[in-house]
Amino acid sequence: ERLCFFASSLRSMLKHGSQPELRIRPGRDTLLDCELGGIPTLTQIVPVYNEQVILTEEFLCASDGLNTNLAFLISQAENEWEIFAGKHSMLPRELYDAFTSGELSQWAKQAERNDDSVRSRELHELILETRFWASQRSQTVAKTAAGAIQYHKAL
Repeated sequence: ERLCFFASSLRSMLKHGSQPELRIRPGRDTLLDCELGGIPTLTQIVPVYNEQVILTEEFLCASDGLNTNLAFLISQAENEWEIFAGKHSMLPRELYDAFTSGELSQWAKQAERNDDSVRSRELHELILETRFWASQRSQTVAKTAAGAIQYHKAL
């Protein structure tokens, strides 16, 4: 349904090509007829409707009866998970267990009650980084947007 809407919107843009603001500019808006050494302007259109940008803790901890969603993502990128856990001075299994059991959130709440704002902030950042790590390894808008930003930096 979304793809049909997207295609029909492109078709309407081509039909209304006589309007200067909707006209596709040869050599600038297409890759096929750009000059050698020239980089055309590229626009990325990401059709998104009601999709998660960053995966939630609840989604990552949800299980299909065999594995949690986070465990599945870790199984697809085990080395990256080890590096990520090591960056936070934790063992991979220790970080996984603390995240999925909710201990990280409990530790953050306990730090808030003890007025340890530094520790609380560190734990909340770790939770967010874990969510973002998982989002980068699944099909989310965050992954698409990060790719577009990296592409822009490369140019």
